[in-house]
Amino acid sequence: ILLNWGWGVANPDFEYDYDEIIAEGLANPDGRYGKFDVSKFEYPGSTSFAFAASNHVLGGLMGPVGSAKTTTALFEHITRAIRMPMCRDNWRRYKGLVVRDKYRDLYKSSIPSWWEWFPPTKDIGEWTGGQDRPAKHVIVFEDKYGPIELEMHFAAVGDQNAEFFFKGFNVIGIQFEEMDGFTKEAVMYAISRVGRYPTRLLKNPNYPYWRGVWGTLNAPDMDHWIYEELVEKLSAPATDAERQAVAELRKDWGYDEDRLFAFFKQPSGLAPDAENLKNLPGGYYAQMMGNEKWWIRRNVLNEFGYARDGEPVYRDEFIDDLHFARQYLKPVPGLPVDIGIDAGGHPAAAFRQVMPDGQRRYYREIVNPRGGVGPTRFARQVNDVLMTVFPDCPVGEVYADPSCFFGGDKEGGDLNWGETVRNLTGLKLKPAPSNEINIRLDSVRQALDGRIDKTLPEILFCPSMKNTRRGMNSKYRYYIDKQNNVDADKKPEKKGGYSDVQDAIQYIELGAAGLSAITGRSARRKIQAQQRLDRLRPERNRTSMPRKMAGDFNVI
Repeated sequence: ILLNWGWGVANPDFEYDYDEIIAEGLANPDGRYGKFDVSKFEYPGSTSFAFAASNHVLGGLMGPVGSAKTTTALFEHITRAIRMPMCRDNWRRYKGLVVRDKYRDLYKSSIPSWWEWFPPTKDIGEWTGGQDRPAKHVIVFEDKYGPIELEMHFAAVGDQNAEFFFKGFNVIGIQFEEMDGFTKEAVMYAISRVGRYPTRLLKNPNYPYWRGVWGTLNAPDMDHWIYEELVEKLSAPATDAERQAVAELRKDWGYDEDRLFAFFKQPSGLAPDAENLKNLPGGYYAQMMGNEKWWIRRNVLNEFGYARDGEPVYRDEFIDDLHFARQYLKPVPGLPVDIGIDAGGHPAAAFRQVMPDGQRRYYREIVNPRGGVGPTRFARQVNDVLMTVFPDCPVGEVYADPSCFFGGDKEGGDLNWGETVRNLTGLKLKPAPSNEINIRLDSVRQALDGRIDKTLPEILFCPSMKNTRRGMNSKYRYYIDKQNNVDADKKPEKKGGYSDVQDAIQYIELGAAGLSAITGRSARRKIQAQQRLDRLRPERNRTSMPRKMAGDFNVI
């Protein structure tokens, strides 16, 4: 990637290849301006590098503990300073701000991380400030294009009003440490304070240069505003207002991105491509696996957390990065669309297609979390989705909650719920083969576990299915009692907007696969799991199994 000075506009004086900014740009062996050399800095991984190379107005970097997020974010100030346009005296000048919620945390981690590279000594620059109050570090260095002055500010919001706090700064870049500890409003206020310096000092005051905000964080709960703003909204197409804003920035400032915000998620600490491993002691993440499940999920696996009074039903099978596409999925014209339907006071539906390679792709959901929706209104919702999203697709299999065909669920005269929907939509509704919850759950677990050619997930969801996504991650859950034990009944909680669409997915997965296929696979999985367990046990403790179940005999 060739990143020019500014936002994609070629600088007439010089330009860097991005790798050269760190590899060559700051070598300063003679120490004429500052006795330090950061050319040895290496980005901890490809995700961190992509985060640093982006030019978004707001960027977020989420990763497990120990993944060098803070150091990566601090070096953003260095690279941004290098890419500043020239002032009238042939110097480049930059002002940056590092923000924490409390001064105690600022001086405990953020400032020491800065000092590792830029100690507060006189031969480096001028450090002012102290414990429990703002600090400033002015350092001067040079590269092959001349001298650079970097003025870094460190401050904590504390109990101050966020708007009042940020009014005191006119800077180019603002870095939030532990960004999940700040409100959305605080981050938006910060964006309003960047780019007011050093316009009057530039050779060309109208020359475009980057200005923006970025932050680092460990994975917060899914109910956090960051999940909505930096995951759900970024997965959806840009709104008209955002497209207009990007067009204006591209025209006025040379902005070279398609979206205003960006979100970068580092791999799990246990993944083969985990970042910063070479700078961590052996077994760093393994030693943390004795912690609570919710803690491991957020701080090691780098997955958004869930409420601690519940356990996600698909905790062991569902992987958000794998099972949800990064962008909206478009239906394939001509392929049949299958539908799963859950009835009752909160009716729901899920729409999918089966690809030629066998992958099941889910495109849309219908949810009615507030209830009060009868079969007539629900039928209109189904027809609307079919006409707007799947106009060129025939309808394939349609499986519904078996109970909706019972007389006890009758609504709308002499017809039961299922018959009413069938007549109003023209769909050939069929009852799912079973309503037994464990069999239904197995149908989805097997799909989540399955891989095509050992890599491609058997089931893939469109990001438009927000309720499905939140349910898979956290909201569709088993209740945990005060003793931290999963409910003995082992039945997922019924929660409007989340459990209903999960039921709909279960009905179509079970119906399309068939009852015998699901129960057969479930039996084989249990036998294989027992055999794996036995191989790990000492011979004297090995579980006794019937002779006919030993070896490779297929009991199905």
